[in-house]
Amino acid sequence: MVTAKITLKRARDGWRVKDTVITYDERECERLGPMDQVMDYEDAIKEAKRWVMLRIKSKNRGETEDDIIWDIEPSLPAQHISKL
Repeated sequence: MVTAKITLKRARDGWRVKDTVITYDERECERLGPMDQVMDYEDAIKEAKRWVMLRIKSKNRGETEDDIIWDIEPSLPAQHISKL
């Protein structure tokens, strides 16, 4: 099981990805650094998810986006969060 916690920070004209933490099988943790680019909320989430998926694939794991438990802060209703 893989969980990914994405923390966004409000910027002047949009949002920045402050931190992303990936947890593999409730044991191994990997932290991805912040992204300096200011984006729309949806674009920031898509970019963070893209990096998470790249890291998971680099570890030769078979999880898809639907298999991952996503924890996004601050969160908006699900209809605002688009798929990759």
